[in-house]
Amino acid sequence: MHAVLADAGRTTWSEAIRFAGAPSSGTLVEVAGADAALPPEVKLTLLGKPGTPLGSLQNSFSRLAHARAHADTPEQALALARQAIAGLTFLAGHPADQTDLL
Repeated sequence: MHAVLADAGRTTWSEAIRFAGAPSSGTLVEVAGADAALPPEVKLTLLGKPGTPLGSLQNSFSRLAHARAHADTPEQALALARQAIAGLTFLAGHPADQTDLL
């Protein structure tokens, strides 16, 4: 392993991951934007399914999605992951049959 890390000619890249939590309470009705075209360097994973109860971010199971990206620099990787999450819209339903656009 030390030999691999010491090799100046090895290929390097940066990885970033960004998570989406529920900014409101209620029940997840729909996730919009998940089918948008993403660069091949980005993988978007939806963790919350319609019917998921929403609340504050309490642990890793409270997350609704994550985006993982790789790029030449940390800044580029983070920007790609942030863009993927920013493209999502979470629609929440409430007991009184109201909906919020999150």
